[in-house]
Amino acid sequence: MQVFTRAGLSSPIIGSIIVGCVNVVGTGVAAYLMDKTGRRPLLIASHAGMAISLISISLAKFLPRELLLPDCVLIKDFEYTFLFKT
Repeated sequence: MQVFTRAGLSSPIIGSIIVGCVNVVGTGVAAYLMDKTGRRPLLIASHAGMAISLISISLAKFLPRELLLPDCVLIKDFEYTFLFKT
């Protein structure tokens, strides 16, 4: 829960609600795309997206705070969660 407050959210409950909503949306998108494209392309795309998200989060640790958007790491974290679910 400290992750959300350290990221700038006023309440950790809000962060948990957002993560839950991202999980639900990601599951719905995954179910739709799996019917349309199949599992293999979906797995490749989601793994590539997760790798890009994790690399950008890691690079953000080394950049000065002045160069980052205020919620950049938080948005990338939610992006990773969405791609993990798809």
